[in-house]
Amino acid sequence: MKLIRNALICDGSNDTRKVEILFDETIREISDKEISVPSKTKVYDLEGALLIPGCIDSRVHFDHDDDPSLISVATRLAAQGGITTIIEDIVNTTEPITEKEQLEDRKKRYAGKSYIDHAFWGIIRMNDYPLYTELAQQLWNEGAVGFRINLFSLN
Repeated sequence: MKLIRNALICDGSNDTRKVEILFDETIREISDKEISVPSKTKVYDLEGALLIPGCIDSRVHFDHDDDPSLISVATRLAAQGGITTIIEDIVNTTEPITEKEQLEDRKKRYAGKSYIDHAFWGIIRMNDYPLYTELAQQLWNEGAVGFRINLFSLN
């Protein structure tokens, strides 16, 4: 268990409030009052500093098809810059995600190598009409976060 004390957070308006946040893998409690903590809880006192959520980079292009170690390097650097999630747009690669098997393969490439969360854009080829809605639904069901509809060419 971990506890963040004396953190200022924005409540969605122009105001901030000082809170305590108890968490492990998920947030267990957020309170304006002091939270009594279980033993062996690591406490971080922010001393009134502003606590903000991590940033999402919604369009990155990793050219890691030839060197999968770049996933670790790039995501570690992103984390150091406050990025907690990337969404990879794989249109400029030899392997765009147009089918669920490609999405599953891309997820496997990241497994155990990424320092941050990641998601992927799917590519819907216009020449797949009228099946592109079915393909989009399959990709969506597998976790694609959005789609680019392209006339795709490697030229």
